[in-house]
Amino acid sequence: MSDWPRDIPFPGSPRVLSPFCSNSIAVAIGSLGAPAGATNWPVANRAFYVPVRITSPFTVDRVFWINGSVVGGNVDVGIYSFDGTRLISSGAIVQSGINVIQISNVANTLIGPGLYYLAVSLSSTTGRLSKSVPTQYQAVGLGMLEQDTANPLPAVATFAALSAAPHLALFGMLDGTVI
Repeated sequence: MSDWPRDIPFPGSPRVLSPFCSNSIAVAIGSLGAPAGATNWPVANRAFYVPVRITSPFTVDRVFWINGSVVGGNVDVGIYSFDGTRLISSGAIVQSGINVIQISNVANTLIGPGLYYLAVSLSSTTGRLSKSVPTQYQAVGLGMLEQDTANPLPAVATFAALSAAPHLALFGMLDGTVI
């Protein structure tokens, strides 16, 4: 086993926490290919929860998502403790700009090591977020969950099993701590 430290970004660059980082499910799913952001959000106000392991303290100061080829609705990005308590939420923010990264500041919040859920919801079925396409079986097996009527994201999540193929959106959080 290497002595090389983990979770250390290049000097001056923020750390990223997303479903596609090394601490989340995308690594276990394997190569998901290029984002397929050409489909509408499956159900208005549906949130998807993606398990993630944080291995060292992480100060969230911004959240992000990547809009698809059509915008139309409010996005909310957050993080929940493993028991379902919301720790951070961007609040419902209007999608702005097609095929671009949208970033929103949040109150600096220190998150300690542990298991969490990253969450994203969209208020409409016309809006699109760039995403990858795991099968429902892959996502269920790795702990992805959903919740309806969840935009804005609720203070306490009511986790439910995935009802269809998931929307594994390209979204996440940034730790702006400069080392």
